[in-house]
Amino acid sequence: MKVVLTVLTECYSHEEAIMRARVVLAAVILGLGLCFVPALGYGEILGWMDVTKESLMDSYLFEARSSYMMCNPTSCLNVSFYYDPDELYGKHLKQAKLLDWRCDTKDKIVIVVTDNRGVFSGKFETTLKEEFKRQLEVIYPFIRVVATDIREDIVASFLSEEGGLLGYFDGGYYFLLEK
Repeated sequence: MKVVLTVLTECYSHEEAIMRARVVLAAVILGLGLCFVPALGYGEILGWMDVTKESLMDSYLFEARSSYMMCNPTSCLNVSFYYDPDELYGKHLKQAKLLDWRCDTKDKIVIVVTDNRGVFSGKFETTLKEEFKRQLEVIYPFIRVVATDIREDIVASFLSEEGGLLGYFDGGYYFLLEK
């Protein structure tokens, strides 16, 4: 520090030389400190950083869900889209009794529509089927790019506010569960 101070006092006043010496000292300490920073990043990868990559289909379906909610802010239902290439998600829904056991979900987009606004409550048979159809007609345009044929590419499950299965859509037909 004294060497730097004597060199600087030749060009600057004593107070200004002290300030400049402090700046030089801070720069040297910062430089030495930064030399060791890259070594800190080469440790073991933490578990929370080990994230599986999302498929393009999942990304598109998430975007479709967001677009549906943004375009229907006052009337949107709780809608979830899933692509089921290996029927794993369909098996999970069937075990939880949120999808009928006859539905084939392999290589299809599964839509789970949960009534969070009381749209399905108090309706019976034909009016409930018409409401299912109306809701699916509102939802379908958001996934039309990846589900080109509504009959072949989509399976939909319609749930009540309590989470019970009311009906489903499969193969172009709407089915109600018998009570």
